[in-house]
Amino acid sequence: MFGQGYAFLISMGLMKKYSLERMLLELEKFHVIEDQNGNLTELERTKKQKDILEALDKASWW
Repeated sequence: MFGQGYAFLISMGLMKKYSLERMLLELEKFHVIEDQNGNLTELERTKKQKDILEALDKASWW
């Protein structure tokens, strides 16, 4: 499974822009706030996060 996912990242061009470690570090920076009612709200994503998530969204993992 990992091999297929890694091959996908290469085919999407993500590996040219970011190492796997860099992608994980970028995604780790998500900012979420919780209001008094317990609702979670994601704050604005960075361009790098958007690029990575859009590419991963196109993946067919099954």
